Amino acid sequence: MSCSFNRNVIVLLVMLVEFHGSEACLARYYTPEKFGRGSFLLSFPYAVAMACSALEFAYFCWSRRIQWTFWIGLTMCTIGEAIRKLAWVTARNSFTHQIQRKRSEHHTLVTTGIYATMRHPGYLGWYVFFVGTQVMICNPICTVLFVALGHRFFVLRIPIEERHLIAMFGNGYSNYRKRTPTWLPGIP
Repeated sequence: MSCSFNRNVIVLLVMLVEFHGSEACLARYYTPEKFGRGSFLLSFPYAVAMACSALEFAYFCWSRRIQWTFWIGLTMCTIGEAIRKLAWVTARNSFTHQIQRKRSEHHTLVTTGIYATMRHPGYLGWYVFFVGTQVMICNPICTVLFVALGHRFFVLRIPIEERHLIAMFGNGYSNYRKRTPTWLPGIP
């Protein structure tokens, strides 16, 4: 079975180009010293995930039968992108793509704006966006895989990052951590 190149895929491609392009633009603007190829957030594991997504879409063609998922996925992508970009704009040059192991002169503890209600809005935004991409094109298998792999990534990454943040900001970060949830499933 083959799918035609439909609206769902066109919108998905536009969303992905916008996501990765805006990530690079924000990195270039706020952290020019760290700007590089990695600023586009394109990696081999990401390419493999998207290739699996394309294969599921092409082979199963769920989206021809179930159109309402497009609107749910588009909403998820829009909300996820808004959360992530708001995190960038709020944290400015304290927002980076890599875990910072040492505090730089411009690195501050941001607890205002969107950070007042969620501890890792950049991660939450990414998670909602990328799961939303699979919902939008009605890929049930990849939706489950993206949820599981995204969750695993954050379960492994957040404790490492938070150890460094506690080392950099001491009780300030510890107290912030106690009062501010991540809103990521299963990660307090």
